[in-house]
Amino acid sequence: MGRHEKVIINFCIATILICLSIMSLYVYFVFENEKNTNTFRLIETDEFLGKILILVDETYKKSVSVFSKIDNKGKRVEKQTSANNYISEPKKKKIDEVRDIKGLVNLEEIDSNFVIELRYATEENFTRQKIYPKAVCMLRRETAKKLINANNEFNKMGYRIKIWDAYRPYYVQKILYDIAVDKEFLANPVSGSKHNRGAAVDITLVDEDERELSMPTGFDEFTNRASQNYIGMSEIQKKNLECLRSVMEKNGFISVKNEWWHFTDSDWEKYPLLNIRLEDIK
Repeated sequence: MGRHEKVIINFCIATILICLSIMSLYVYFVFENEKNTNTFRLIETDEFLGKILILVDETYKKSVSVFSKIDNKGKRVEKQTSANNYISEPKKKKIDEVRDIKGLVNLEEIDSNFVIELRYATEENFTRQKIYPKAVCMLRRETAKKLINANNEFNKMGYRIKIWDAYRPYYVQKILYDIAVDKEFLANPVSGSKHNRGAAVDITLVDEDERELSMPTGFDEFTNRASQNYIGMSEIQKKNLECLRSVMEKNGFISVKNEWWHFTDSDWEKYPLLNIRLEDIK
């Protein structure tokens, strides 16, 4: 039996003895001073005993609650919040120990605490075609570090980052640009995209049940509703978008006005365009 269990048991025994002593004095008082009303008083004594037992039970529960917050060294241990439990489960790996391919790292090999849903690896995008032959989330090493820091901050709020796109091979940029009706929302292949450098992400936020937070639009809605300044968004959408934007900017990303979901690493200029095919990444 541990030290704390002994303390709890001794505490409860002492409490019971005190209560029994009080009850004995009460019964003695009843019989000695009011002999003509014994029956009535005995009923009250039973009620009194019941209240005493309830009090002892509540005292025991409180004592367990108090001592459960004390570790083996007598130090107080605070109970973790649900958000802290939420972020302690995923597997994490030191980012500097992860292999890279021409400066790109696989985010899922570093930190599993993201929801990865690369839309261009499905037909759920504006082209209605599966563009990526393989769903692998690659980023520049330093960009990945910044994104992990941002995600850790969101975790404390009970949220996680959901990634719709990350590194995009250069050849894919031309495919998307040629298909797009409104070219305003896509970078011209002549100069390339920040995605082609592995220095940009398209993201949103999800809660602990992986439900997306309400935002102005879904992914790849190339209309004025996708603007961060769209006046028709609801108050909750404004709040969620401001949360997303403020944390990302705090951690070294630049937002884009006409696409609320797009964030670029502030150091993107130091990274060259890449054309590594995702199917070649092992």
